[in-house]
Formats: sequence, structure tokens, C-alpha cells
Amino acid sequence: MRSFPAVFLENYEIDMLIAMIWENLTNPAFQIVLLAVIVAGIARGFSGFGTGMIVAPVAAAMFSPQIALIVLVVMDSWPAIIPTLQSRRKVQWQEIRPLIIGFVFALPLGILFIKFGDATMLRWFISTVILISVSVLWSGWQYRGSRSFKVSASVGALCGFLGGSTQIPGPPAIIYWMATKTGAGIVRANILMLFLLTEFISMGGYYLGGLFTWESALKGLIASPVFFLGIMIGSKLFTKASEQTYRTITFMLILCSAILSLPLFDGILR
Repeated sequence: MRSFPAVFLENYEIDMLIAMIWENLTNPAFQIVLLAVIVAGIARGFSGFGTGMIVAPVAAAMFSPQIALIVLVVMDSWPAIIPTLQSRRKVQWQEIRPLIIGFVFALPLGILFIKFGDATMLRWFISTVILISVSVLWSGWQYRGSRSFKVSASVGALCGFLGGSTQIPGPPAIIYWMATKTGAGIVRANILMLFLLTEFISMGGYYLGGLFTWESALKGLIASPVFFLGIMIGSKLFTKASEQTYRTITFMLILCSAILSLPLFDGILR
């Protein structure tokens, strides 16, 4: 039989958790982040990408770049598990290994950058990275150079630095792999597996780097069902128009998010 203090402590902890959830839900800043989360979920559902590039600049503007990273890594890791496992048979590990090696080596540099950087400068950096990434992806430019181990590891290192500092590791790998002749299904499987593995590696890195806090993780957990709802809505919309139309819509949403979240427009968001 449990003692009264133990029961009281459990009830106290539950009450505290409920109070923290309610405090977040009634916070106008977090409500704006949740709006960005559901938009990102819809974009993810009908285009397969765009989550970090939509949520990161908004969350960084509403709270801080450090909190934005944790919200993203907690919110975005679990929805990727099922589709990644479903496509695991198509994964080419010889393509993924060098990128993972480069990612692991460069991730600490990105974490140090986000941990000790000035908040305003970091927000400019995140939005600039997003604007450059979406411009290159939207243009359709493809990498045509060498694909040696060193080049692949270098791409992975760039993913690692961007993942550690912005939680947007994807564009370098997407650009690098999209020009391969292995077929869209294999490229998609490689990207999904890379993203899933790097999410959990990043989570460990943020924890060791002292960035992973309970308050930030709770925000990510609260955002998770909202994100999942957006994904379901986006998946339902997928059959309504062409893939190119959805990609264009997603790119426009990303651009709006990155531009409006610049420190220049703080008066609008706040």
C-alpha cells in the first residue's frame, strides 16, 4: 500500500503537469507556434517536406532559437517512424553511412553555434538558411559533381552543422541525392532513414549539450497531436491536385514563414 506522501506527490506532479500544459495552451505566443505547426503538418502531408522550414523561424521568433530546436526534434521525430519502417527495404546503406559519419562529426559544432550565439543573430541565420535552401530546391538545381566517400561525408557534415544549429538538416542531402539515377522510391527511402536517424542523434546531442529541457520538450509534446492532425489533413488533400502544385504551395508557405519571422518584422508577430 502506498503511503499518503507518495500519493500526494503523484497528485501534485499531475496537477503541475496539467497547469504547465494549460499555461502553454493559453499563451498567445505558443498559439502562434501551434498555427505554424498545423500549417507545417498540412504541408508535410501533401508534399512530404517543409516541417522545419515552416516551424523553426516562427518558434525562434516567439520563444528562442534554442527552444525552437527542441520543439521541432520532439514533434517531428515520431511521425517519421512508420513511413521509414515501411520503406526500409529500399534503403541503400552505402549511401547513408558516409552522410551519418559526417553528420556526427559536425553536429557538435552546430550545437555550440546555437548554444552560445546571439539570439537575434541566430534568428537571422535560421531564416537565411531557409531562404537559400528553398530557393535552390524550388529552382530545381541538381548536384552533378563527384559522389566519392569524402564528398558524401562532407554533405553529411553540412547536414550535421545545419541540423545542430537550425534543426533543418535536409536540404543538402535532398539536393545531393535528387540527381541520382536510383529511382524516386529509393531516394525517398534514403531520405526518410537519414532524417529518422539524425533526429535521434540530434536529440542525444541536444541533451548532452544542455539544450534539452523539460519545458521545451513539453512544448514539443503538446504540438505533436496538432502536427499529426495537420499531416492527416494534408494527406487527404493529396489527391486533389498535382504534385507540382503542392510543392509550389509548400515553397510559398516556407517563404512566408521565413520572411515574416525575421527580426525585422517582430512588431507584426508580437
